[in-house]
Amino acid sequence: MHIVNVITRMIVGGPQQVTLLAGHFYKSRPQHRYTVVAGVESGAEGDYHHELDAAGIEWHPIPDLVRELRPMTDLRGLYALVRLFQRLRPDVVHTRSAKARLLGPLAARIAGVPVVLQTVHGWSFNNAVDRRRALFVQMERVSRLACDCSVFVSEQDLNEGIELGIVPRDALARGRAAIIRSGVDFSALARIPDEERATLRAELGAPPTARVVSLVQRLSEPKTPLVFVEAMKQVVAGRDDVRIWIVGDGKLREPTERAVGELGLSERTSMLGMRKDVSALLSASDVVVHSSLREGLPRVVLETLNVGTPLIATNVGGVGEVVKDGDNGLLVPPNDVARLAQAIARALDDPAAAAARAARGRGAIHPFSAERMLEEQHALYERLLDEKRRAPRRQVA
Repeated sequence: MHIVNVITRMIVGGPQQVTLLAGHFYKSRPQHRYTVVAGVESGAEGDYHHELDAAGIEWHPIPDLVRELRPMTDLRGLYALVRLFQRLRPDVVHTRSAKARLLGPLAARIAGVPVVLQTVHGWSFNNAVDRRRALFVQMERVSRLACDCSVFVSEQDLNEGIELGIVPRDALARGRAAIIRSGVDFSALARIPDEERATLRAELGAPPTARVVSLVQRLSEPKTPLVFVEAMKQVVAGRDDVRIWIVGDGKLREPTERAVGELGLSERTSMLGMRKDVSALLSASDVVVHSSLREGLPRVVLETLNVGTPLIATNVGGVGEVVKDGDNGLLVPPNDVARLAQAIARALDDPAAAAARAARGRGAIHPFSAERMLEEQHALYERLLDEKRRAPRRQVA
């Protein structure tokens, strides 16, 4: 089987990490061929171009595959994808991220690829909060119609697609939709030993008695780091022992740094930027926060549960399907500074209860392992290919 994974940008993010995990999965299965096709745009978040090369994963850059809507560029990108698919002749084209999910399936159909599918890591129209939203909904309908199957990382995304008429209500029953949870390689994300934890905290300027509250995520929309900073202004009142780590980078870094200064948090806050030692930072924190307006299923939520650090997250996308408020973490509404501040204070005021929630969180992550995700994904490829071989003229609706 030859699988081509198409993604708009290989920036640092969840869909991109899944793309890399799949590359390693097929490197150990040489009877199959796995190819990545991606645009070349990077960003302040960083990218995984070096990781693709270092892992020896075959990939093809498409300069005209870009994130923003640009009609002429998009037509060139579509043409480039068609030509590439005609040359590669894959059995399966699997697309991720909004622009790739629009152009990739269309190009695959034109090129005669047997099986075409997409994974929705959150709907594109939820990022288009202006008058273009209706256009994005229509483009999602086109993408879905061009695919043999649409994969969702959360039930919420599937249900939202059904309610908007993008996905038929019986799609799951007919095998035209599937839920495959976003997976994490937990074996590479173990909690660090206490001595190493203490050393890392000291290196980052956190005294032994400090309580470290960390925000670990891209500093770009739909993430909401400014909400976190405003909440921390309320949290630190009367607390001399609280330190703040902000891990990540992106277009919102500058306004985040500015807000930290304006709110008088500079002496307490370390802007750590992009880091490769995320699991160590999660382990070294006392509380981890994920603040966002929209999500599929953020990987840092699963990573935090795995290392056993108390977690607070906004209840968006698939977060509530793994984090149960008050049981294995704390959930707050998006864009609610007061509720987020209250939740962080609750975790700091009762560390024993927070630790108990974190311990239960480790038992909730088993359905979200990378191995399970990749095995389910490969089984889906085999099923769809088998269906095409047995009924090559079957119409998808």
